[in-house]
Amino acid sequence: MGTERKAEMWRKLLGKMKPRPSGASKLVKKYLLQVEKLKGVNCHLKSESVPTWSEIETFSRREMAEVAMAALVSSGSGPAQDIALHRLRDWLLRRKLPFNSEEIDQICKLIDSESWYYLQVSGSLLTVVERFEADHELSERACEMLNRAVDKTHASNAEQRKFAARLRKIVGIDNEPQIFAGEAWSDAAIDELDKIRGKKKLAAWNELLAHCQDSEGSKPKKIWAKTATQLLTQIGAQAFAERVSRWFLLVDRPDTQPTAPPVNEQMLDPANAMILKGLVWCSSLCQAPELTRALAPLAISAYKKVPGVGPRAVSLGNACMYALDEEKVEQITAWRNWLTEHEVRQPFKQAHREVYILTDAERNTQVYSNRFAAHVLKQHQFNALCAARNWKNKLRLTQVRQLTT
Repeated sequence: MGTERKAEMWRKLLGKMKPRPSGASKLVKKYLLQVEKLKGVNCHLKSESVPTWSEIETFSRREMAEVAMAALVSSGSGPAQDIALHRLRDWLLRRKLPFNSEEIDQICKLIDSESWYYLQVSGSLLTVVERFEADHELSERACEMLNRAVDKTHASNAEQRKFAARLRKIVGIDNEPQIFAGEAWSDAAIDELDKIRGKKKLAAWNELLAHCQDSEGSKPKKIWAKTATQLLTQIGAQAFAERVSRWFLLVDRPDTQPTAPPVNEQMLDPANAMILKGLVWCSSLCQAPELTRALAPLAISAYKKVPGVGPRAVSLGNACMYALDEEKVEQITAWRNWLTEHEVRQPFKQAHREVYILTDAERNTQVYSNRFAAHVLKQHQFNALCAARNWKNKLRLTQVRQLTT
């Protein structure tokens, strides 16, 4: 986020809040007036150009904390003041200042505001709360506001997920997974987790699902896999396979709750998709036949294209292919047999190719195979299916010349 956009966000967020009358507030106003008098002020404004900034540098840490709070509830009257005010706030909040409980309550109120999700870009406000919470107990009011902020979190990218994780840790629910209802699989997961009896079993599941929320990358790192393996041992491989394989098969079903525009109801919730990706990685550590069978339909569902948007969840589909590639040969064979038994026709060219296992006959011939000799493609039917899906295809007709004598 650019400096001007940050300043504009702060102005909208804090513009309605009236600064408390104090010497610090007067000092901030003085600072802004000096900024306004400087000609050609822009985002490259140097702090030493403003006399008041130099004055603040001589303050005690407690006095700086008061100036920081005054700056937080102040707003500029134009772009130049907004940018300068943002720089002052950012500089003060990065210092380890001794904020008191009342000031922390006010900072928590800002985090609880409707625009809280913009703040993870710098994380300055949350860092202040983290430092205070390390040595002091947060007030009931502060905890209440932070809990409300947790309820508002809907992390859709890595940066937001990190901010949300920090926020959840402060309020003491960092080990609870964040599964959003409204999808068939997530509703089933929430319902089944609620029915688990035994604190240890439930804690193990919660910890595993929370671990799955951190599934960045194309494949799991060694330390990630090590933690997942330990949690799977606590849960039990069979219990994991039975429950998760059911969830996987529900991913392709329609949403159970209406989705507000502009979100397309056919797309997977980003946070839910991240948990599913982690569960797929865990599946590669379990080596269970029912999971192997469930991964293929899940991959197809993840790669399914939504008109005007694109695939539902490419990262999830790639995770499925990774997990299938990690499976043992006999389990891959079981998956192929299941596809054949249920006559599942996969709508893409490379069906079975990723798990192509050579037969003895093919090893002997070396240069050709009769594996697909009995498979006949009805090209006119295939062409009609392609047209219905907006796929490109061209009929390959044999032209017969009739020779006349």
